[in-house]
Amino acid sequence: MLTKLFWCHFVLVAFLSFEVFGQECRIDFKKDLTSKSPVFLKNGKLQTPLGQYLKWNTGEESNLVCNGPKNLFINENINTVRIKCNNNILTVNGRRVDLKKLECNSISTGDVRTTNKKCEANGNILEIGFDTQNDGFVKYIEVCYNLKSASVVYTRHTIPGAAIDYSISESARPTFSTKGMPKHVRPNTSYKQSNELERLTNLLGARSAKGYIKPNSFLARGHLSPDKDGIFRGWQFATYMYVNVAPQWQTINAINWLKVENLARKKAALLNDNLEIVTGVSGLLSLQNDRGQYVQITLENDGNIRVPEYFWKILKYKNSAIAFVTLNNPFEYTKPFCTDICGKYGWPTSDFDIVEKGLTFCCSTIELSNAFRSDVPKDMITKSILKF
Repeated sequence: MLTKLFWCHFVLVAFLSFEVFGQECRIDFKKDLTSKSPVFLKNGKLQTPLGQYLKWNTGEESNLVCNGPKNLFINENINTVRIKCNNNILTVNGRRVDLKKLECNSISTGDVRTTNKKCEANGNILEIGFDTQNDGFVKYIEVCYNLKSASVVYTRHTIPGAAIDYSISESARPTFSTKGMPKHVRPNTSYKQSNELERLTNLLGARSAKGYIKPNSFLARGHLSPDKDGIFRGWQFATYMYVNVAPQWQTINAINWLKVENLARKKAALLNDNLEIVTGVSGLLSLQNDRGQYVQITLENDGNIRVPEYFWKILKYKNSAIAFVTLNNPFEYTKPFCTDICGKYGWPTSDFDIVEKGLTFCCSTIELSNAFRSDVPKDMITKSILKF
């Protein structure tokens, strides 16, 4: 893609609605940006707002990037523009700019980069982010992924607590991308309900399979790093990668697991600071077949696209952390493997004890690591428990 940094036809039409504070430029990103706004990069990283504003001191610059194939600024043949704060005014090449005129052809959807770094459970580190010409690959989410079984181990990202309450609300959803996926699996096919029914019929028998797969009971593409943890549309859309999901029963995905995600965002907002999140899966779900025997479940042959027994999420702030664990089985109770400490540390627990909605409990990160030693990154283990 062309990446010349020049100013062509971006003409000032209206004064940008930023506010002036000393020598600072700031914009209200919910009011001053369009739905197809570019990705903002500052010092080679994703630029994160403070509250509802993106801010620059005088002299500071940002690269604005239209990410994706053939995604260019509307009416221009470039995909990158550099803006600068000059005496309270955002400019491009010295000319005041209206950011509503800096619109991409489409919403940036992100990329996946494979690295040579190893991680837990025989995984490889992948990165979800934005591939740019001037800043290189800019990471948003780190993924520990087992390429052999085409199964995620965990993801790592940060919720910006100072901005999360102002994140852009987007009802549209992109198509899930197979970027970074190994070639020997077909997730677009395997996650279809008709194929899930066929797969479980082969594994368990027709009677049992029909009891599990119904219109309101199926294996959804369960996000590990959720879209709503992202501030901008581009960040949110970048989460729709198959390397960032695992098979999760829809009733759990839409109820108790969603509550866990909401609690993480709420805690980040209360802290008004960055909250580190690691979300993982462990175990292999077993379901009863027509003869009453338990059979391990994968969406594809040869152990590919594993259906996990548990989803878990670690919230870490400074030297304190807590782990939420959700049983990925709405059909059968399993006793928690740790002492549930949700209530003791002030975390809301409404419906967490209902199996059909996803039995959920809280553990110390030490107990989580003891249960799933090969899956949990060591840097997330703390003695101190994070309170709500």
